[in-house]
Amino acid sequence: MAPDGSVRRIIYGNRSSAEWQELERPLRFDPLHSTVTGTPSSSAPGQYDWSGHLQEWENIKKQGAAEKSCLLLFMALHDNCYTPKWLADRFAADPELRHVLQPPGELADRSGRQQLNWWHPAIRDYARELVSHMGRTFRDRDDFLFYLFQWESYGPNVSAATGTREVGYGRYAEQDFRRWLAARYGDIGRLNARWRSNHASFDAIAPPPDRYVTERRRTDPLTAEWEAWREDSYYDWCKLIYQAWKEADPNKPVMSGHNMLLRPFNGARLYETCDTVSWHSGGGDFMPGTAYVHSLSRYNGHRPLAQYENFWGIQEDHDRMSEELPKRHAAVKYLFRLTAWDRFLQVWWYSYTSAPYLTVYDGNYFDPSYALTTLRYRSAALPVYFDKFRRLQRTLLDSKVVPSRICLLAPSASNRNNWPYDASQKEGRDLFWALFERNHLVEYLPEEYLLDGRARLSDFDAVILPYALYLAEPLQEQLAAWLRGGGRLLLAAGPAGLYDELGLDSGKILREVFGNPTLTAMEAPTGRWQWRAEPAGGDGIVRARVGTSEAILLTEPAADLKSRGALPGLLAAIEQAAPRPVRDRRDQLELVFREAGATRYLLALNPSLDEPAETVVEVRGRYAQATDLDYPEGISVPVRCEDEWTRFPLSLAPGEATILRLEP
Repeated sequence: MAPDGSVRRIIYGNRSSAEWQELERPLRFDPLHSTVTGTPSSSAPGQYDWSGHLQEWENIKKQGAAEKSCLLLFMALHDNCYTPKWLADRFAADPELRHVLQPPGELADRSGRQQLNWWHPAIRDYARELVSHMGRTFRDRDDFLFYLFQWESYGPNVSAATGTREVGYGRYAEQDFRRWLAARYGDIGRLNARWRSNHASFDAIAPPPDRYVTERRRTDPLTAEWEAWREDSYYDWCKLIYQAWKEADPNKPVMSGHNMLLRPFNGARLYETCDTVSWHSGGGDFMPGTAYVHSLSRYNGHRPLAQYENFWGIQEDHDRMSEELPKRHAAVKYLFRLTAWDRFLQVWWYSYTSAPYLTVYDGNYFDPSYALTTLRYRSAALPVYFDKFRRLQRTLLDSKVVPSRICLLAPSASNRNNWPYDASQKEGRDLFWALFERNHLVEYLPEEYLLDGRARLSDFDAVILPYALYLAEPLQEQLAAWLRGGGRLLLAAGPAGLYDELGLDSGKILREVFGNPTLTAMEAPTGRWQWRAEPAGGDGIVRARVGTSEAILLTEPAADLKSRGALPGLLAAIEQAAPRPVRDRRDQLELVFREAGATRYLLALNPSLDEPAETVVEVRGRYAQATDLDYPEGISVPVRCEDEWTRFPLSLAPGEATILRLEP
């Protein structure tokens, strides 16, 4: 690995108890074995003993399989951080060393770790001291490849005895909020003019109630800015930790290990806090999250991606955990998705732990029915595909996924402020899957990237807004101007831009694009949304034309439209505006199109666990030669060039994957 975290070779590492390494040898992992120790011992400030990390690593090496490892530090782990006893002893005298809840409440109990208040100067000093000490200790140890923190972070939220709570209260936090506002607005008069308020001074501004205590169905400028500041503060905290590492040990990359992006906080600033982003999730969230972090990587200069905590056993087919053949195919599907989407550093784990982990996560390589002594049939698929991708690693490392012409917006202001709370995230996930299943791939982008110029609307032919009620007017103006360029499609699930990013009435894009329909919020089941639009087409869809562009407004969730069979028409509109560069006639395959100069590589997977796929693949453009690289010598595939398409037949068994090279 390079100092910036980029991977010079594909790495399939492992994490399990050291004593299992001998049994795991047939799985052909690379000689990277993660440690699990995440805390030093410490008797006083400035005194940190890292011998626990070193001793564990020595025990792993004694088994004879591992040559490299990594270093964990439990900082920003869930909602807590490593807290030595000498620091915890100070809580009684200074309770604000831990996060403050308002109204007061009891923080969840954490053994050896606490929900430290990152606004407190003493906590910030402690973090710098701890992380710098670790960096200096391991700076010259090239047997450790990277550091890891931000493990499944909750962002600016904590667990309390009564459930999730927001942080941002107390003397230090509120002082920081007011400083942030002063830096943002300059003077109180400008803030009052923007907020339409009459605050006497920045010091007179108090934070809003915790939304997990007091229900919040509509935001206002105070609340919107408070939520934005909380998100910024979390990133500033992680950035402090990251910079301390980079100053102490600049040659070792830092990885963040997330599983909650898009939920409690967005990922726009993620690469300010690490060199490499790892993302893991189960089931329906895994592929939308994979697309999201892949777009974050692309628009930050193709920064590295990884998979540290590996959820291979709990994807869409978790309910079939006792069926070995289908789960073998599921393992290949998961490995394909990771590797095809640039997760070139992977650490496979969850092997042999407590009984709930064996069943809940289903990631053990050995059969629990036989006391974990017999290799499961599914596990034997891993070395086959590890070796296949290793053989083709230069093809993968030297190529990039072809950019999509469809932008699925992650509307950050709406994510923070919507009611229902997760409406944008759920709508984005449902729309993603509707597209993905037909090989409509997307760039899943935070709205900040369009506002700051990192991404340009001109790069897209279709833009999808998943319940983006709160949308900055400059972005609404960009979208309206983009539509006027002609031949484009805007799909808004819900009344996009009804409010601006501060919660003030807006409706700019509704007026300029949709003719200002009358919108009424309807009663809907908990966690759902529905609107009535007048005039409307009566099918939950409002359509408008802007020159030769089309705009579509959904007044109910995509899931409801799908249940009524209304999605095919929307997909046809997307196809017309942003035709797929590659497709198969039966929509049986998952296809990832990569490019390296004029050469294209097509990664094809049959995602079915039970049925073979036999179809014709159609690639936009004329390619004279196609070679199936599944065989070391390559097998020529007959192609037929007609009009603007290159076509060839492709058959894949259940769960089978291959890579084809296409040359002009």
